[in-house]
Amino acid sequence: MYRKLLGLSAAETVIGGVLGTILGTAAWWITRKPLVAKTKRIQEFTEELRLSSEAIREARRVREFEAQAACSAEEKLKQQEG
Repeated sequence: MYRKLLGLSAAETVIGGVLGTILGTAAWWITRKPLVAKTKRIQEFTEELRLSSEAIREARRVREFEAQAACSAEEKLKQQEG
């Protein structure tokens, strides 16, 4: 349809289709690489957040354990004194 409107031969139409496909594929690859890099950075950031939240949880557990140990020590001292 477009071939007749533009006055192109069949060979010119085929060549145009091939070139269009090559250019389209190249454009896709060029735009894809930054997306892959961004996706990788997002995954790394997400992993860092997960590790940070795990470290925070572990620090809270340690603080709670230390507080319980301090309370137990105070109770033992009170029992020994009393």
